[in-house]
Amino acid sequence: MRKKYKVIIFDWDGTIVNSTGLIVKAIKEAALVKGITLIDERKISSVIGLGLDQAFRVLFNNTSMQEIIELQELYKDFYLENINKVSLFDGIVPGIKDLHRRGYNLAIATGKSRRGLDIDLKQSGLEPLFNITKTMDECFSKPHPQMVNEILDFYIIEKNEALIVGDSTYDLEMALNAGIDSLGVTFGSHNKAELLNYNPKAIVDNAYEIFEWIMRNE
Repeated sequence: MRKKYKVIIFDWDGTIVNSTGLIVKAIKEAALVKGITLIDERKISSVIGLGLDQAFRVLFNNTSMQEIIELQELYKDFYLENINKVSLFDGIVPGIKDLHRRGYNLAIATGKSRRGLDIDLKQSGLEPLFNITKTMDECFSKPHPQMVNEILDFYIIEKNEALIVGDSTYDLEMALNAGIDSLGVTFGSHNKAELLNYNPKAIVDNAYEIFEWIMRNE
C-alpha cells in the first residue's frame, strides 16, 4: 500500500525529549548569573522552538547584544551540564523504530544547536534512524521554512508527502510556510488552543497517539 506520507519530520525538544523544564531552568539560571530575574515561566516556554538568538532577543529585549551573547553561553553551559537528566517521552523509542522499520524516511528540524542535538541523539540511541537533521546552526530559525525545504530536497519528495510533528506554534507555522501538513502535540511547550491556530491535521496528547495517527493515515 502506498503511504500518504513518505517523510516524517520531528521537532526535538518537547516532542521527542522531555526537555522543556530543563530549558526553562537553564534560561532562568543564566539570567540570574547576570542579575536578571525571570519570573514568568510561561513566557520562557513560549519561545521554546525558536533559534537561540531569536528566543533570547524576545526574552531579553532590553539587553545589549553583548549581554545576550553572554547569556546564551551561560545557558548552553548549564544545559549541557544537565543534559543527562533529559529523558525521552514514553512511547517515542518504539514508535520511531517502528516507523523506520515500516519504511518511513525520518528527519529532525530543531531550534537546538548542532552540538546539543548531536549529544542528545547519541544518548537517545536514535541517531541511526534519522538520515538528515537540521538545526539552528545551519538554517534560519523557525518558522522560516528553510529546514523543511532542505529536508524535502534531500529526500526528493513533494510537499504533500511530508508531515511535521511538533509541540510549538513555530513548528506548525513552519509547516504552513513550507506548504506541508502538521501534527501538533500538547505535552511540550505550547497548549492545544495555541496549536489549533495553525491548522494542524490533528492534535495528540501523548507520544503513543503520534504513531497511532500516522498509521491510521497511511
